[in-house]
Amino acid sequence: MMLLFDLGNSRAKWATWSAGSYAQTGSVDPCGPGWELQLQQQLHGIAAPERVLVASVGSLQVLTAVHDMTSSRWDQEPIQLEPEAMRCGVRSAYAEPAQMGVDRWLAMLAAWNRFQSPVCVFDIGTAVTADVVAADGRHLGGLIAPGIALSQSMLQTKTAGIRHANPEAGVTLGQSTGACVANGCLLSVAGMLRMALELMERQCGPGGVPVATGGDAERVLPFLPDSCAHIPSLVFDGMLLAARDK
Repeated sequence: MMLLFDLGNSRAKWATWSAGSYAQTGSVDPCGPGWELQLQQQLHGIAAPERVLVASVGSLQVLTAVHDMTSSRWDQEPIQLEPEAMRCGVRSAYAEPAQMGVDRWLAMLAAWNRFQSPVCVFDIGTAVTADVVAADGRHLGGLIAPGIALSQSMLQTKTAGIRHANPEAGVTLGQSTGACVANGCLLSVAGMLRMALELMERQCGPGGVPVATGGDAERVLPFLPDSCAHIPSLVFDGMLLAARDK
């Protein structure tokens, strides 16, 4: 059995991998009070893993806490995965591959290896990323923007008189400032992702596969093509691929 940790900015997720499937999963808010105790409680009763894999774009404090927890509980030194110039057939477009968020990198590895065709990988969470990988595994580049909640928060913080509101049913033209902001932030994300698909088609031709993951993916999926594959485990899938020969 392997224990996997995907440590993000707003969620610290974990999963166990055994006999070809994810046996147990959980998550905590690493910014919330008592998150370490919550994580320990979720992991209670889990047998000692053969390997512990960690992918982190969160704070060093959270990474250190998870490292200490696994080391003390199971005497298991975690393997920390990092972005690379090339892995599993995918070649990074970055001149300095280490500057890419490891979650983006792992999601690309998983998506391209799964479909073996041009893919546009959407990770829709605190930030929203879109990355295009060509049929031959070349990462052609990507886009990054604030996520839905972060965009709303920025407007509420920097602009007077704007209150939080959820998108109205059907995401139509808002009839209050809060609804206008909520609908606009959601549709701005959807618009960026649809533009990323156009860029993929320009460079790769038709037939590319859009792939979505991340905590807010379900909110955006209605505005994406029906062909968009929703794979919540995409980063975990990439971790398993990247760790095969480590």
